[in-house]
Amino acid sequence: MVEKLESYRCSVCKGIFVGSYENALRHEQIPIDPPLPTGLVLRTPPSDWDTYCVINDYGKMNQGGLIGSPSHDYRHEVVTFYVREKRLIEHGSHEKSSLLIKKRLRNKSFSLLHESDFSYFVSLYDQCPRVHTVNLASSLLVRTNEELEHIAREAVTQK
Repeated sequence: MVEKLESYRCSVCKGIFVGSYENALRHEQIPIDPPLPTGLVLRTPPSDWDTYCVINDYGKMNQGGLIGSPSHDYRHEVVTFYVREKRLIEHGSHEKSSLLIKKRLRNKSFSLLHESDFSYFVSLYDQCPRVHTVNLASSLLVRTNEELEHIAREAVTQK
């Protein structure tokens, strides 16, 4: 037997929802998570190599598939760099949601840079040939913003 399904398109994220109109309306009321700033530089926990990530774009609103995304957030291209012998080496790029990146800031998988670390990264970035994916002038790189500072402070106070 064939069953009739109804679908609805969210006016915010344009995701398509299969199911009840009430669930689609509830989803539409979910607040929009602000995109991360283009050029934001983050650091991953210490490992054998110094690793930095740069947000390379403004981001695109996350769209759900047939069931829709459970949130309203942005997908950003994140480019990873390693520092080896005082040189910046691009490792690759991938997409991550703004909510996932902020969650990783909270659980300390990513961290904001101190002024001196940011200056060090910018100096390496300026020396790096412009063959890498991030095509931003170093003056457009961003160390932090108010929302991310708040998240980082919360992460420090959590046990």
